[in-house]
This record gives sequence, structure tokens and C-alpha cells, in this order.
Amino acid sequence: MHVLVCRSTSNSLHSAQRALQYTPATAPPPVLAIVDDVPNAAWGPNTQNKVHITEPYVSSVVRIPLVADWRDVESPHDRAATVLTEAEQDLPKGVRTFAKALRALVGEVIKQNSGHRSRTA
Repeated sequence: MHVLVCRSTSNSLHSAQRALQYTPATAPPPVLAIVDDVPNAAWGPNTQNKVHITEPYVSSVVRIPLVADWRDVESPHDRAATVLTEAEQDLPKGVRTFAKALRALVGEVIKQNSGHRSRTA
């Protein structure tokens, strides 16, 4: 597995930690993508602690912000699919941080496949 995705809740991070236990020892550690479930909110102390405890077992951590405008559209996946094909300045303001995080995630997966390890938050 190259990317392990969870929501930014303590329970979801706990599930990600359990999934990591079943990652083959010979496999490279995955990138952990944590998708915010509330726009512009700080993580609580339990969530922050779980992220900190999980960091040694993943190649990097990338925080993916929630795009609040996509909560009420029919096809948010279709909109997300085009983000990397557009210049950042052409994207709506609320989508730019998502695009930046998605680019960081892609970069981390590429580094992982090149044998490099780093951390991104």
C-alpha cells in the first residue's frame, strides 16, 4: 500500500494504526493522508497525539484540508479529479489549499517510490 487514508478524528486514526499492523514487514511504510472532516479546525490533543505516535510507522504525513464548498455538490469527486490539471491561481480560493496538499501527497508517493523518506505536515 502506498497511501493510507483516514479522517482527522481520533477514532479514524486508531483504525489507521490497526491497519498499519497488517502491513507486510517487507513493504515500504505508506504515506498517511489525513483528511480533515471539519474546515479550518485545529486537531484536538488526542488526535495530535495519535498522529505523533503513528509518525514512526509511516514514510510521511500529509494533511488534506476539507473543501467546505464541496459538501453540498452532487459530484465532489469529479471536481477533485480536475484539481491537479489546473494552475493554482486559476482555482477557487477554497480549493487552493486542497490542491497544494494533494500535490504534496503525490510528491511524497513519488519520493517513496524513489527510496527517499521525508515528513510533510
